[in-house]
Amino acid sequence: MSADPALPHKRARTEAEDEPAMKMELKHDEKVWLDDGNIVIVAQNVAFRVHRSVLSLHSEVFRDMFTIPPPDDEETIDGCPAVRVSDTADGMRHMLWALYNGRTFPEHGQVEFDVVAALVRMAHKYQISYLCDETLSTIKELYVEGFLDFIACKPRSVHPRLTYKVEDAFQVVQLAHLTNTPSLLPAALYLCCTSEPFCNLSKNLQCFLADRGSSQFPYLKYLTEEDIFRCLSALPRLVQVKLWMFGTTFSGISPDCVENAMCKAVWSSVTHDKFFDGIMHSPDGPIDTNCLETIVDDVMRSTLLSLNGFTFCYQCSNRCGEREDEARDTVWHEMPTYFGLAIPNWPESES
Repeated sequence: MSADPALPHKRARTEAEDEPAMKMELKHDEKVWLDDGNIVIVAQNVAFRVHRSVLSLHSEVFRDMFTIPPPDDEETIDGCPAVRVSDTADGMRHMLWALYNGRTFPEHGQVEFDVVAALVRMAHKYQISYLCDETLSTIKELYVEGFLDFIACKPRSVHPRLTYKVEDAFQVVQLAHLTNTPSLLPAALYLCCTSEPFCNLSKNLQCFLADRGSSQFPYLKYLTEEDIFRCLSALPRLVQVKLWMFGTTFSGISPDCVENAMCKAVWSSVTHDKFFDGIMHSPDGPIDTNCLETIVDDVMRSTLLSLNGFTFCYQCSNRCGEREDEARDTVWHEMPTYFGLAIPNWPESES
């Protein structure tokens, strides 16, 4: 019996064709093998013994499948009907564990992003709506609602519930398409643009053209051709916005400045030395598309070192921070347009 939804009917497999699969040595899953279960799900070479009623309760796909009369030669394992699926064993384990445990995430600590991504895919495939909603909601916490605050953190490895690495964004793009959740796309595509291979096209162009970069950057497989085009098209705009962000943030000293001469000297250093050394790069180097990162605190620390302990006064420093926050808010509001997206209910700029 097969449990792959939305697939066309195929011709019946012959015994000779089934023989290699049948000969594959099966092993009971260590976490999800219930002695009183009455059905066995087989993913890859791992068998999960569970309850038909539990699967039917949560999944429309399994519920519909179990209404189909079994064939006369139905496969059994340990006396239970067996259902072979094309999913990975890890994906099936994560889904079944969530169904039986009643909790998708641990009470304390983080959950691996790959686990959450697998749960989204499995819940979507088997039409387990509450599980799909819960896992997507967790991803949205980082990539939509709290993205501006999160991207300002240094390092960006701390999130209350979800692990993070920038390459996860490529999977987020795929999940956004899979689940029709376009609000995930602006942040995810932006992060794609800040990572290899997009941020260093001059170095990676050859391999990118050869096989779409998939050999050197396997996570590119999660992007469609349209996604790649969106990222490539957005790069010049993101660089331009990065320069605008810098110029806006350090557009002058505060009207309330109390150290006028010193702050003017610091401002001159920042707008010249930091701009050319820290913002502009050589033609052969990576491009800086991180237009949402915060830079005021880094510049303050840098000027303390380079100017023998001098930096902006509190009023000027505070005014630069305010300008930066306003500029980041504006950029976040405009982010969908950089990728040619129209996102319903996208937040308005507060600036």
